[in-house]
Amino acid sequence: MSLQREVELQQRLHHPNIVEVFEVFESDEYLHLVMQRSWGGTLANMLKRERRLTPRVAATLLKQLLRALVYLHAQGVLHCDIKPENVLLDVVQDELGTAKPMDTGGRCTVKDAARLRMRLCDFGLARQVPQARYFKHSGSVHLVPFNGLSGTPGYISPEQLLHKP
Repeated sequence: MSLQREVELQQRLHHPNIVEVFEVFESDEYLHLVMQRSWGGTLANMLKRERRLTPRVAATLLKQLLRALVYLHAQGVLHCDIKPENVLLDVVQDELGTAKPMDTGGRCTVKDAARLRMRLCDFGLARQVPQARYFKHSGSVHLVPFNGLSGTPGYISPEQLLHKP
């Protein structure tokens, strides 16, 4: 049931910084998803390889992540599992605007910073909370009826550990 909810939720999302689901096919045994491909691996892989990000790369990725979150919250969606493993790094664009792999190994490097695109993925723990978009108008976290504990251990916020909204 949660897989069905995840797929239905993600099919409604259309944003340049969120992995898009194009089509869903179901057989007797499997559910097949046709999704956008990301050539650059995950942010976790990049952090292992590079050890640290330059301020330019960090700012580029953070700006795109915040754009994705603003979009999600405007749609009333809480992701609930944001971590480097769920941030995919996408293809860069050449001078003609066509997509190509980031380097010969298909990995994103720091030199690609100006052309770097991140895409948020894995909506398995995401929740549809329509009242989330009203928080900025009211300032009340109690309008967002979500205070359950979910997410990956080590990435859970202090508010969630204390069961606060």
